Amino acid sequence: MNKKRYFSSDALFFSAMYGGGIYQWSRKEIQDPFVRGKEKRSSPVLVSQVTGEKYFVRRFQNKELLRNRYQKQIQNPPKGNRILWPVDMVLLSERREDLDSTGLLLFPLKDIYGVKKIRYYLEEIREDDRNWTNGKVRKMSVEIVQGLEDLNRSGYIYGDLHLSNIYFREDGSALLDFSDLIFTFEEIVKKENKIHFPLAEEYPLAFAEPAFVRGQKKVLNFNSQNYSLNALLFFLFFGRHAYEGRLIADGADLSKQYYYKKLLDEADMPVFIFSDNDYRNRIGVFEEEQRLIQLWERLPWDVQCLFHIALDKDYAAGSWMDENPPPVRWKTCFHAVKWE
Repeated sequence: MNKKRYFSSDALFFSAMYGGGIYQWSRKEIQDPFVRGKEKRSSPVLVSQVTGEKYFVRRFQNKELLRNRYQKQIQNPPKGNRILWPVDMVLLSERREDLDSTGLLLFPLKDIYGVKKIRYYLEEIREDDRNWTNGKVRKMSVEIVQGLEDLNRSGYIYGDLHLSNIYFREDGSALLDFSDLIFTFEEIVKKENKIHFPLAEEYPLAFAEPAFVRGQKKVLNFNSQNYSLNALLFFLFFGRHAYEGRLIADGADLSKQYYYKKLLDEADMPVFIFSDNDYRNRIGVFEEEQRLIQLWERLPWDVQCLFHIALDKDYAAGSWMDENPPPVRWKTCFHAVKWE
C-alpha cells in the first residue's frame, strides 16, 4: 500500500456505505495477527471521526462482484462474537482518475487485543494431554462448534476451517478469522456464481473433504464445511489427522503440491480404529496405536457415532443419506455428554 499517496496526517477516508463513516489515519500501524507467512504485513490504524473507535484494515481489489459481496456481509453481520467481521469499507485509488481500483475493509481494533492462535494454546498443554480427556481441549472444541453454529444460523457457511484461522481470546472464547471462503447458502446454491470455486492448492487441505481433494466435487457447500469440522475435532481429540498416514512428513517436500498429492493418496484411508478388521489386526503393534485405541475406547459413544458418520469410509458408503454432522449436532452431542 502506497502510504505516501494514501496516508497523511490530514487525510480523511469516507465510508463507501454509511454517511457518517469518516476516518483519519492515526499515524500508527499494527501487525494483523491473522495474516500468515509471506503475506504477513502491518496495517494502518484508522480512527472514526464520529465515535473515536480505532480500526485496522485489509486491502482488496475493488471488483464489482467482490465489492457488492462485502457490502452485503457488512450489512448482515452474523450473530455472536466468535468471528472477526468487517464493519465498513472505504474505496481508494491507485490513480486519481480511477476511484474504484482499490478498497479497504475495516475491522475493529479492539477485536484482536489479546488473541492467540490455537496452536499456541495447544503448545501450552503437555503433549500427552493434548486430547479429548483434557478439559481445555474440550472447551476449545465447544467454542469452535458454537462459533460455526452462530455463523450458520446467520445464513453463512465457513469454507476455510483450519488451525491457522482459529484464535482464542484471553477469556477462552474462540475467534474465527474472516475469509473470502465465507458464503451465504444462497451463493452456494447459485451455480453460476464462480466466486466460490477456490483453486485446489489454495484450499485448507489438512481438513478438506476427500471428494473435493480428489476432484469429484467442485463446489464448496454446507457438507464440505461440516466434514472439515469433523476432521478438525478428530485432530483436537486425538492429536493426529483422521487418516492412516500423517499429512506432514518430516524432512519431506513441504510444497503445496506435495501436501495435495499426499492428501490425495490418503483421503480414502481413515485411521484403522474405524475398521473392525484393521482394528483387530493392528492392536498392540505400535505404542502410539495402543494409546490411540485406549483414547478411542474411552470416548463417549455419542461422540464416536458422529466421527463414524463423517470419517469412516465404509460406514459413510452404507449411510449415504447421512450428512456430515453439522455444528448444531455436535453442540447437542456435547450437551448430552456434559462437555459444555
